[in-house]
Amino acid sequence: MSVIEEAKAKIKGRALKLVMPEGDDPRMTEAAAILLTQNLAIPIAFGALSVPIPTEADWQSEGWGIDTQASYRKFFGKTSEEAYRILADDALAWGEEVTDMPESVFHYYFPLYAEYLLSPESECDSDGASSFIGRAAHRASSIVSGGQAMISLSSLALARIANAQEWFDAKPEIYGSFRERVAAVWSSHPCLKPKGEQAAS
Repeated sequence: MSVIEEAKAKIKGRALKLVMPEGDDPRMTEAAAILLTQNLAIPIAFGALSVPIPTEADWQSEGWGIDTQASYRKFFGKTSEEAYRILADDALAWGEEVTDMPESVFHYYFPLYAEYLLSPESECDSDGASSFIGRAAHRASSIVSGGQAMISLSSLALARIANAQEWFDAKPEIYGSFRERVAAVWSSHPCLKPKGEQAAS
C-alpha cells in the first residue's frame, strides 16, 4: 500500500472537515468534489463573489413572481452576512424566496444558500439540502449567467448534497436518494457537475 493510499485509508469515512478559503476557484471545486466522492473529507468552501448589494433598480429589473415581494421585504439592503443568517435560520423557507428573485439579485443571494450548505451549520438540515436540489435545477441558467465562481460554488454544494445524505439526516424514504436527484440535475445541466464528480461517477 502506497503512502497516499495508507493516508486515505486512515481518514476515509471520518467526516473530517477541510476549510478551502478559495472555494470559488474551479480547481478547489474539483478537489472538493474528489474529497466528497471518495468520502475523505467534508470541504467547507469560502470564496467571495464580487457582486455588490442589489439596489432598488436591480430588484425592479424584472417582473415579480409570487414570492418576490416577500423576498424583497426580507432581503432588500441586506449585506451578505445578514442574508446568510436569514438563510441559515430557515433555509427551506427563504431558499424558496431567493429562487424567485430577479436575476441580478439572485446572483447576490443564491451563493449564500450554497455557502450555508457547505458549512457545518447545515448539519441535519434535510429540508434545506433537499430544497437546494430543485432550486438549482430551476435556476440553472441564472447560475450559469452568474459566472464561473457562482457555477463552482453551486456545483460544489450539489456534490456535497449528493454525497452527504446521512449527514443532512435526510431519510431516503422521505426525500428520495439525494445522489439520484442530483444526478438528474447534472444530466440536464452538465455545467453544474464538478469535474471531480464526472471522473468519479
